[in-house]
Amino acid sequence: MYRLSSLARFIILYTALYCAFGVVSPFLPAYFEDQGLTSQEIAFVIGLGTAIRLASGPLIGRLADRQRRWRGTLSVCAAGAGVMALAYLPVGSFGPILLVSLIQSAFLAPLAPIADAMALSASLPTTGKGFDIVFDTVGGATLDSSFMAVKRHTGHVVSCLGWGTHSLAPLSMRGATYSGVFTLLPLITGEGRAHHGEILAHIAALAETAKLKPLVNDHVISVADIDTAHVLVETGAIGNVVVELGR
Repeated sequence: MYRLSSLARFIILYTALYCAFGVVSPFLPAYFEDQGLTSQEIAFVIGLGTAIRLASGPLIGRLADRQRRWRGTLSVCAAGAGVMALAYLPVGSFGPILLVSLIQSAFLAPLAPIADAMALSASLPTTGKGFDIVFDTVGGATLDSSFMAVKRHTGHVVSCLGWGTHSLAPLSMRGATYSGVFTLLPLITGEGRAHHGEILAHIAALAETAKLKPLVNDHVISVADIDTAHVLVETGAIGNVVVELGR
């Protein structure tokens, strides 16, 4: 029996999802106007619906992460949003339209984030086992990518710059774990400062015995050519780019 590839299924999903958004959004205010709503009422319905989406998206996404039911949550939200779209047809006054809009907004909000998380997880090669530990020092998109690079079930992501807003769905779908580390905390609070020193001493010992080797780029740049160093970093140079101040 022929089975669609993951890529084909996600193309169908995203096509249906964003075609629905694109078709409905421009005509919804005109439809409300045909139902007798004033400009102020239309603005209130659309504005309050946006506020509901801002709240329901993270909430339902977190519930899906906890229950590990992303596919089921996506299906329920998509079906609910579709049913509520049809519910606009029999209603014709401000109150019922507002109620339908709020319920539909709650269903709509998680669709794109959950679909994105599922697509990112599916994009990983099934033959690769991933890394046991990923240590992130950059944050942002790099931390998001780290969630997808760790080994299933036993992988562990550690970040010292996890200060942004991130979706944990890719990490949860791999059954991996995450730890956020604020390296300056012992120095600021004094709590655990002695242990912090022990860690640094252990790292120094590893470096002195050549057991800890930094990944250094082949290029060594003089300070006069520091623009070249910036270009190397921005274009994805592998390893730390060294700039010698004395050259």
